[in-house]
Amino acid sequence: MSATLQRLHTQLQQDKQRPVDKDLAAQLISTLRPLRSSDATGAPRSLATSAELTAQVSEQDVMRWYQAQGLQESDVHTLRRTALLSGMPNPSGSFLNNAMQYIASPWINYATGNPWAGASFGFATAAIAAPMNAAQQSAVVSLCESIREHGGHVIVPDKSQINDKQWLPDLAIKLSEKLADFSKCYDDFSAAVNKHSANDDAGALTNDAEVVQAAQALMHAESALQKTQGDFVMTQGAHDRQWLGNRWQSIPRTLRSPLSSALGLISKTPAIRALSPSAQAVASLVVTGMQHVAAGFDERAKQEANNTLNLLHADVFTPEGKQKLERGEPLGGQDIDEGKLRKLIQSPTQALVKRVTSGLTAVHKEISQARQSAGSTSTEAGHEVDLELGHGNKPVALVELEKDLDCLREGRLTDLAHDGAAARLLAGSATSVISEQLVRDIAAKYTMREFSAQTAQRLGQAFHLGVFGSAASSVIGKLTSAAQGGTRNVPTPQVLGVAALSGAMAAVGALNQHVAISVKNNRREASPDIGLGKQITRGIMGGAQEAMAQHSGTRTSKAINAKLGDADVHAMLQKAREVCQTHGAGPSNPLTLDEAVQQLRPGQRATSHSGEITVQIEEDKPTPPA
Repeated sequence: MSATLQRLHTQLQQDKQRPVDKDLAAQLISTLRPLRSSDATGAPRSLATSAELTAQVSEQDVMRWYQAQGLQESDVHTLRRTALLSGMPNPSGSFLNNAMQYIASPWINYATGNPWAGASFGFATAAIAAPMNAAQQSAVVSLCESIREHGGHVIVPDKSQINDKQWLPDLAIKLSEKLADFSKCYDDFSAAVNKHSANDDAGALTNDAEVVQAAQALMHAESALQKTQGDFVMTQGAHDRQWLGNRWQSIPRTLRSPLSSALGLISKTPAIRALSPSAQAVASLVVTGMQHVAAGFDERAKQEANNTLNLLHADVFTPEGKQKLERGEPLGGQDIDEGKLRKLIQSPTQALVKRVTSGLTAVHKEISQARQSAGSTSTEAGHEVDLELGHGNKPVALVELEKDLDCLREGRLTDLAHDGAAARLLAGSATSVISEQLVRDIAAKYTMREFSAQTAQRLGQAFHLGVFGSAASSVIGKLTSAAQGGTRNVPTPQVLGVAALSGAMAAVGALNQHVAISVKNNRREASPDIGLGKQITRGIMGGAQEAMAQHSGTRTSKAINAKLGDADVHAMLQKAREVCQTHGAGPSNPLTLDEAVQQLRPGQRATSHSGEITVQIEEDKPTPPA
């Protein structure tokens, strides 16, 4: 145990000091991140969408960004290979339901000789697919994450800057509204300025309250417009990431249903009756194998997208660097926060320590809440108390847990209690993908809200746009066949036509899987929770809503770039900026001591002629548990 903890401690300290290249990071961000041309850099740019922003990022830029984060080429190769391997188990969450639908159902037809038996089983399977697959998915996702984190470095997207907190169709509407607000403020400021002589400078204009007010409104409108445009482009990128994470899997998802329907034609030949269900079973297994391979490539593409999104959106700046970025000025190495940059990539040891810390923090929270709800702090039987160390009447187990949590957070792994939960979990997870920590992670995911979100996602996939998706495509062939007494009684053109129709229906659902996932993530991250009903509605109608939002939002974003790139608008914005700066630099009204005292609350003058102020501070009240 001690040798394992020492090894993990040494590796963790090395990982926390991984060298990064701040100058290279600043150079890449200054070159690739801006949407529009800047007076400071002079680079001609007019990018309106995430696709345009990411299209300019070359493979060389990606490798240089990895280098800036402290990874060598061999590390990147390992990261990509591990991402591919970690994605391959992902389709396992739906294997059982697919096996029931495309393997068991044809064999039921064969065994009973009644096509309605297989069709009924298929209908029942489609009906339970969403909750059935949702119940398995959390465990599968945890396994995939464990494989990825044990195999190599892991890309950690900056969730504060890259997220699904806002729904893209809502953002497209908001973007249009912000452009209208900006245009109105621009017209108001132009009208106010035009009342003055063209030779009046900013100092003269600040004497006009109407001009100052209009200038301030214009600056606020410009800031809100640019922020909303940035949010729209970022959210586009988050949705594109989900598309890349499901792109290749759309092929086997589309082929599964029409292949099964078409192979039913074998029953029309003189071949033995068992050949048709056997062929359908083999085809289903082959398609499933294809999906597992495709899922690996999709996961690798998704992780690469995370890395690119970090380059384009993550906050890796010092306060001064953030201000320079907002002003459109080129960045230097001194503007990059080394710690923030390093945190975008986690080593296997860092990921393991983070997992254990998070899990034990949840345990500590549960224990603390249970003790508080009990009301009494009396020592229970079997719990010793260490009063000398100032722990009051806390159980020893809780005290030791708090000590271990402090050690984990500070990276002092060798100071962990060797017989404690933290040391046991770290040692058990250090070399094995399957571990006690993985079991704990899986259990933590099984909450009612998570199950609800996963189920709603699959309902959106199954009934996309109502009649499209995996549900209808999987049963339409069985329904038409059973209605005519079996496939052997159905005309061949009809069988092939139904197979083609089911393929088209499956394709619509498969090509919009990323929309249902984005809706699920929006429910997880949005505040307040959009709820189960809205998630299902958005998941079902999301494909059409997303397409319209992409079109209208892109058009508005291009209009914004054209507006802000106009020479007259640029000149007027510069004048408004000068007015605000000049007005803000004016003399302020100083407060007398008595006026200052009146604004200090709680507080009072010590004496009537004293220059001192005494401030009364109330005793802090205990903060309720989160």
